[in-house]
Amino acid sequence: MASARGWAAYAEGRFEEAGAAHALAAEGAPFVTTRISSLLNAASAYLEAGRFDAAARIASEAGAFARPRRHVLLEARAEWLGRAAAYRRGDDLVPDGDLVVASRQLGNPQVAGAVALGEAAIAWRGGRLDEALTYARQ
Repeated sequence: MASARGWAAYAEGRFEEAGAAHALAAEGAPFVTTRISSLLNAASAYLEAGRFDAAARIASEAGAFARPRRHVLLEARAEWLGRAAAYRRGDDLVPDGDLVVASRQLGNPQVAGAVALGEAAIAWRGGRLDEALTYARQ
């Protein structure tokens, strides 16, 4: 029931608690996809808590589980969360157009939209305004 506690805490804005609960759910997950999803939920909660290093580390861990199993949608979400954490941390990033294109090919508009918007912000911060506008429109 750690996952349920995580979702309840997230809904109430207790992001640190949500991250810990989702991380605990990942440890006891009976299936690999459940583990990856729980890790991504933890990374998302830590991102909202301002724990950018933890969010990036956990997103990377989730991506490492997803990649060899060819769970491309979960891998894309992990990549997006890692880049979002790096952006919020203030890292010097370059927009990844290939990631935007690849995310559109997954057939999930929520993930594609999140990736495009994230890369638009990265481009904007880097002064690449035409590129930022292109990604934002997607």
